[in-house]
Amino acid sequence: MDNTIYGLFQETVNKYRNNVAIIENKRTMTFGELSDMVDMIADSFPDSRICSRR
Repeated sequence: MDNTIYGLFQETVNKYRNNVAIIENKRTMTFGELSDMVDMIADSFPDSRICSRR
């Protein structure tokens, strides 16, 4: 992976996919779920220069 924020995040996801990443009130989200959400949001950007994750 590269040393972009996204690259570092993906390294963390690969190591801790099923670990809890976010706790909000009584809800939790794993790194894997968060990664899926990030990818979904990034895919909605109209300009590919905004997100170079591919």
